[in-house]
Amino acid sequence: MATRTSAQHVFMFLWIIGSVAAEVLEAKPKDDVTLQCNSPTAANVTKLVWSRPELKDVNVFFFRDNRLNENQDQRYRGRVELKDRQMKNGDFSVVLKNVTVDDTGTYKCLVTPSSMPTELVNSVHLSVSEELMLRGHSRHDIIIVIIQ
Repeated sequence: MATRTSAQHVFMFLWIIGSVAAEVLEAKPKDDVTLQCNSPTAANVTKLVWSRPELKDVNVFFFRDNRLNENQDQRYRGRVELKDRQMKNGDFSVVLKNVTVDDTGTYKCLVTPSSMPTELVNSVHLSVSEELMLRGHSRHDIIIVIIQ
């Protein structure tokens, strides 16, 4: 009986870890990418933050009380916008324009609905590389390295 309980705990731990694992998104320099963030909550949002762990006291995107981009890191000014400005149906995704290799990293979407605590909705790992991966119908991938 104790073994079964331990196995159940391990399963629950792995399920929780898997549910917050970062989505992986690959892009080439100069691409525009959508960092997905969807919440099942339809409540009015008082605060939406897209952040990166290495940014201290500044954010990738910041929305509070119907005001955008206060406290935004300079590198992201003019390059990040809401995919849906009305944030209908819990869509808090943002579009990051003209990505560079320096944009590679983990992005976290934090949402604060009215009268509720802040929740981590999604985590996305963006990988920006000069390498272009072509996926065909064969078993092999083709990697093209662009040398300038």
